[in-house]
Parts: sequence; C-alpha cells; structure tokens
Amino acid sequence: MHGGFLSWHGKAIGVVGPKGAGKSSLTAGWAQQGVPVLADDVGRLITNGENWKIASAYPRIRLWPETFNGLLLENSQNIGSVMSFADKLYVDLEQSPFRFEAEARPLGTILVLAPRRAGELTIEKLSGASALAALLGQIYAPQAGGKQARIRDVNRLTDVIKTVSVYRAALPDRYDWLRHNSLELLDRITNQCSSDI
Repeated sequence: MHGGFLSWHGKAIGVVGPKGAGKSSLTAGWAQQGVPVLADDVGRLITNGENWKIASAYPRIRLWPETFNGLLLENSQNIGSVMSFADKLYVDLEQSPFRFEAEARPLGTILVLAPRRAGELTIEKLSGASALAALLGQIYAPQAGGKQARIRDVNRLTDVIKTVSVYRAALPDRYDWLRHNSLELLDRITNQCSSDI
C-alpha cells in the first residue's frame, strides 16, 4: 500500500491517501514525537493466515523540503536527495528523536487522509464498501499485474477490513499541529478501536 506505517502499542498504524494529503508529513510528525516508523512510501502487507502485518522497510523517511523545514528538523538529519531530479529529501530514522521499528507488526488501523484543510481535524470511521473503496485507491502501482492482480487486491483488502479499523481524516494544514498536537489523532483512533472491540 502507498503510505507511511508506524508502530504504536505493538500494532501497525497505516497512513494512506492521495498525493499532497500529508502522508509523509503526518508520519514524520508522529515520528518526531517518538512514534517508531515501520515503513515510508510503501507498506508491504504480509499474512500468517490469521492476521495481516506490515513488514518493516528501511530506516529512512522521504520529505519535501517545506515539510522538513516546517517540522524544524536539523540539517544533520537530512542525509541526501531521494532522486537527482526531485526535491524530496531522505531523513535518517536512526537519529534522535526518531525511532525505527525493524520487526513486522500486526496491522491494527489504517487512516485514509482526505485533502488537508484550513480548519480543525475531522475524522470518521469507515466500514464495509466505503472502507474497501477507500483502500483500493491506495494500492501501490495499481496498473501492474492486470485483471488478476486487481482481483487479488480486492480479495486481500476484503479480508483486511474484517480485522483492521479504517478511518478517514482531514488534517489541519499547519506544521505546528503536526509538531505538537498530532498525537491527539493517534490517541483518538486508538481509543476508538479499543471501544469497538
């Protein structure tokens, strides 16, 4: 899936959404507050037949320069450009205050981001067809593999939403919120998941 994935109380939390919705910004905002990162940009779903997990990737996160500066990160945390023809930067997740999670974690929640907004945080729970449709739009390279791959994706995600909570949220378009208040969102979806059990 295309997004950022973090480890929170032993479970993976996914942050997915369209370009510009704030996936990497929210992932970095949480990481800056000590939440361990499992993967950035692409999260690989794996299963043991009982539940779905997100595999750990590499200890870097990719940020646009405006996000890097908006989060007040230090120059020493910039370890180079992602590509020579793009402005995105690699940030080292093995430097303080960041933490990297090197082990796969069971997927507990997926947060689908709507476009950012000037107002306050909004959040709603998705289920059934709404949750499935929201997640199908977040498959990495959806054209690859043809019709059989699309059938596989629908079947897998139908199975995923049986045990994973899915929410849609629109983030405030403010870096101070990401730096100081974004854990409120993590607490809200965690508490909601607990009350749903």
